[in-house]
Amino acid sequence: FRKDVCPSGGYVLKTNNVFRKHRSHQRISMPPSRAKRSPRNTGPTSAQVLADIQQGTLHPLYYFYGPEDFEQDTLIRALTEAAVEPPGRSFNLDTYQAEDMDISEAVNQALTFPMMTKRRMVVIKRVDKLPDAAARELLPLVENPVESTVLVMTATKPDARKKLYLEL
Repeated sequence: FRKDVCPSGGYVLKTNNVFRKHRSHQRISMPPSRAKRSPRNTGPTSAQVLADIQQGTLHPLYYFYGPEDFEQDTLIRALTEAAVEPPGRSFNLDTYQAEDMDISEAVNQALTFPMMTKRRMVVIKRVDKLPDAAARELLPLVENPVESTVLVMTATKPDARKKLYLEL
């Protein structure tokens, strides 16, 4: 794993046991109480991400993965409340399901400047279900996140061999 720090920040967060900070690839393991392993120090917990959001610290890229959809949805709701003001949500909040989306439309929305607010938010759920060709189209957004856009990607079980996951 590379240990360089992304200048634009961002979080990659496993919503069950393991948390990773964007591009630092240091790991923190937070095992269930019945496990005998000791935690490894690597990145933020969901509580730390929520605290950052409440303090107004938003990053241009978030990647939440794990089997806990409820926890992912809680983090997405908190990000939505902090990133996009209610009057501008109809113009600046786009949510896609990877199984039935046009990837070029999602990329274009992420590159579009916000309308009547400071930020735009694009949520792509189940990004692990994207075909390889479609996932490659997201790479420019991962490598150089747009500062005026909060891009949130979620996955249940990402494939660590794929280029998109390796770039996070």
